[in-house]
Amino acid sequence: MKKQVIVWVLLMLTSGSFAQTKTEQLDELLSAYVRKNQFNGTALVYEKGVVLLQKGYGLRDADKDLNNNAHTVYQLGSVTKQFTAAVVLKLAEQGKLKLSDPLSRFFPDYPKGDSITIHHLLAHTSGIYNYTDNGDFIQNHVSEAASRETMMGLFKDKALNFSPGGDWAYSNSGYLLLGYIIEKVTQQPYETVVRQLIFKPLGMTHSGFDYAHLAVPNKATGYFSVQENKKGLLVDSTVSHAAGAIFSTTDDLLKWHKALLSNQLLKRSSLEKAFTPYKNQFGYGWVVDSFTGKKGVYHNGSILGFTSNIYRVEADDVCIILLCNIGTPKIGDITEGLLSVLYNKPYTVPKDPKAVLLSAEAERACTGIYEFSPRFKASIRKDGGKMYAQRVGEAQRHLLTPIAANRFFVHDVEQELEFTDMETGIYRKAILHTGEQPMHALRIGDNTPTLSDTIAQLDKAMFEAFNSQDLEKLLSFFSTDLEFFHDLGGLTRYADNKTAFEQNFKSGKNIRRSLVESSLEVYPVPNYGAIQVGEHTFCHPENGEMVCGTFKFVHVWQRVGDVWKISRVVSFGH
Repeated sequence: MKKQVIVWVLLMLTSGSFAQTKTEQLDELLSAYVRKNQFNGTALVYEKGVVLLQKGYGLRDADKDLNNNAHTVYQLGSVTKQFTAAVVLKLAEQGKLKLSDPLSRFFPDYPKGDSITIHHLLAHTSGIYNYTDNGDFIQNHVSEAASRETMMGLFKDKALNFSPGGDWAYSNSGYLLLGYIIEKVTQQPYETVVRQLIFKPLGMTHSGFDYAHLAVPNKATGYFSVQENKKGLLVDSTVSHAAGAIFSTTDDLLKWHKALLSNQLLKRSSLEKAFTPYKNQFGYGWVVDSFTGKKGVYHNGSILGFTSNIYRVEADDVCIILLCNIGTPKIGDITEGLLSVLYNKPYTVPKDPKAVLLSAEAERACTGIYEFSPRFKASIRKDGGKMYAQRVGEAQRHLLTPIAANRFFVHDVEQELEFTDMETGIYRKAILHTGEQPMHALRIGDNTPTLSDTIAQLDKAMFEAFNSQDLEKLLSFFSTDLEFFHDLGGLTRYADNKTAFEQNFKSGKNIRRSLVESSLEVYPVPNYGAIQVGEHTFCHPENGEMVCGTFKFVHVWQRVGDVWKISRVVSFGH
């Protein structure tokens, strides 16, 4: 009897603790990416008529502390292209255009338009310059409404990258042209046609185009970093248009999957054209893939502050939809992991490597600008007590965790960055270990000091004066209208603190203070200066030994011209 009880308990433990359901595995995998700040959004996983998972992760609005949920609305970016392609195929079924029609039929004055066909535009084989490669436009003008003429002016007169049909290159410009062709053929705005042919018949009531002016409770804010509350710039729908303007939800996109599966909107012959790989595995608005020998089709999207992906295996009625309100390069890896769960294939739940402590000198040896290629320069800097890598010209930065004296783990991309060839206390080279071919870089310069750098240097200089008992220099860091708040001593002012410093220096106590560098946080105060938050360690000799304590503080720095002075101090906990 006792043996039976033990077996029964073991069975209960196995089924309750160790035998996860697919839904639990899916949730565990996504939650791991959330903890690494690589997924923040809504996921839907569907298999053979059953929604295994539909759940929101992270914040949709950091200012209001609102969470993402199953019905949050997101920008899709380039997932829009499959809808544009579907409309073109529908118009072809209706005899209103042919896939072999030249671009010159719709835009007679387009350079070499007689050699570029609708097929070329759909399959990214036109050779037309991609307008999103225009850095100045993307950084300075994407939030502004733009006319068709303005948008076409970004690429119309650029030389073709290759002869139409001769090669492949992703081109958002080609899909803008498809949107304009739809408008020419139907004599209606692109948005109206998509609503009439797709959204309305399928009941996709939470999908649309003008995200900048959308006002619904479940609208997600796009972020470069949710943790730092760095918002992405909203791209005007006239700029992204037929290449990337659609917003939607996981509910609506599941309706889209079901409609494609049942040939509700398009004939199977049209869909086969969309799902045929022409060059570089691209069909019409879809990439053609294979997973465990099954044909899969997918397309991801990336637009400032948002990332998305929809992956479908029609033979098994499988659909994975990932909508994020952050920019994440891991969307493909997450999708592959979810597919592995569905098909009982091995997968890895991501974990961060163990961090090591580095000295301030070791961190400074790594900082600087490193050039991996003429188009890829990275800034390595310390900010707020943490190390970051940031591609020059981009807003997103990647947290660096030290895993050796000269080696860092690069979060978000899960790569390793190694520094080599030290000279005079500074590394001259860097290697980015990508898992494939390593990328080598040369250090080409120093970083422009950040606000955190400036405050950290001021803090260091001020307490060097304190530690050396240089009263005149120490007082130069304080405003004469200083207010010093202490949780035990109350409020004191400039004269009180001047007297306290004098008495301390005359007492011979030899009190020394140092900043806990990892605790430093700096926040700008518009039209005033900055707030410094952190911890400092005070040490003094007592009975032949150094006695130390670490305490919290807040400094408010006021900037007048190029001069910084502390106007307010809050000291507590000691």
